[in-house]
Amino acid sequence: QTVYSFEPSPQNGENFLYTMQTRQVKKVEIVPPPKALPLTIPVVHTDSSPAVYLVQVAVGDTDGVVRFANDPCREGKGKVCGKVNRVLTDGEQLHSSKKVIEVPIVRFDDIEEIDRDRIWVFKIDVEGLELAVLHGAFDTLRNHRIPFVAFEMSGSATGTVETHIDGAVKILEELFDHGYVCYHMRGFNKCPAHANTEFCWWVWPEDSKGAGAPGFEEYARSLFTSHGLADILCANDAYIPDNHFI
Repeated sequence: QTVYSFEPSPQNGENFLYTMQTRQVKKVEIVPPPKALPLTIPVVHTDSSPAVYLVQVAVGDTDGVVRFANDPCREGKGKVCGKVNRVLTDGEQLHSSKKVIEVPIVRFDDIEEIDRDRIWVFKIDVEGLELAVLHGAFDTLRNHRIPFVAFEMSGSATGTVETHIDGAVKILEELFDHGYVCYHMRGFNKCPAHANTEFCWWVWPEDSKGAGAPGFEEYARSLFTSHGLADILCANDAYIPDNHFI
């Protein structure tokens, strides 16, 4: 009944609040950037109505301040905001400095007051910072066995296709080490032929070739067969009856 949304972009934050209003979600609270760390989120006393918290910070593998690419909205058939909104890497420059802002960033493990045993879904959409988010939530994923982790794997921000495939392999391996089985959802990408079968890595050799189950690299490469964009759903093996996803 409670949603915590971490969004450092001012434009995306406005869109988020508008969406909540149109969906008639009445319990929406903004948590502003903290003046000092650690970040403390208000304790939620849930009842029959859903509560939504918009937390105005980025999430990664460090606590502090980072440079953030904040693309302004563009008018058209639909209002498009923040196509390239993302944390910038060290030394990375954009064509226009007007698009760069500084935002606070926190490790999820360091956020106080969240009851991690009650988290049901951990969704990540961070334009290339996925592994950093997972590293910053290491203790949460290892000790609290969150049932589901969902994330978008994008190859459109920076780097080559091979760079993104290498990053995808590291993400899949990281989640596997935490006990997650990942599934390739249809999302924006063309589904590979085996997409409707379960991806149970503990029975797959990583060097599998040709017919049969793909290994980590082969699976990661299949995610970039179309526009470099795919939606992934990972389930903790403690919540998969008889090793089958339901």
